Amino acid sequence: MPVPIDRKNLSKDQLRQLRAAEDRLARYVAEMGIDRALFEAAAQIGHERVRFLSLNEIARFGIDRREFHESRWMLDEGPPGPLAVVKFVVEAKGNEPKEYRITRVRLSCGRAAEVRVEYSREVSALDQPASIAVTTRGDVFVLAPPRSKPVLGYNDVQIEDRFARVPVAFFETAPNTAPPLQEIQRDQLVGLPAERT
Repeated sequence: MPVPIDRKNLSKDQLRQLRAAEDRLARYVAEMGIDRALFEAAAQIGHERVRFLSLNEIARFGIDRREFHESRWMLDEGPPGPLAVVKFVVEAKGNEPKEYRITRVRLSCGRAAEVRVEYSREVSALDQPASIAVTTRGDVFVLAPPRSKPVLGYNDVQIEDRFARVPVAFFETAPNTAPPLQEIQRDQLVGLPAERT
């Protein structure tokens, strides 16, 4: 297997040691239940470069095959501005091979008695525009599809952003569990309150 090391300047003994180290590492990766393809992909990257694995590669290589995972709520230490908390969700979509996508939910202090809800998610060409309803005991708000085209994120993944301004009272009446997110089609919006933006 080609490894980006200048092997022509190595002695026969150094080459033997290098091959033995590579074999040990490949066996270790296999013993951990990780696909050997990870070792082969890593071997193609020179020491002067950084390559990030996509979520699809993480699953394909066997590093983490969970189909759903969410982070805890964390203080968002991003750019200066209002206090904000953020949560990330990773979810597998579609048939085999599944596509793994990240969703980010960010809540920040807004105007008086309001919370700004930001919802960003990775999308594919197969995704159909749909509104997302967030419900709680007797109340709902809708995150409509964005009017602008998705932006390109890392690894050339398209990301769409949505936001709404929601009264604090919505969260005060919510149960201790996260409110369910439900994608809804435009014709299902009949009877729902107007979107708050």
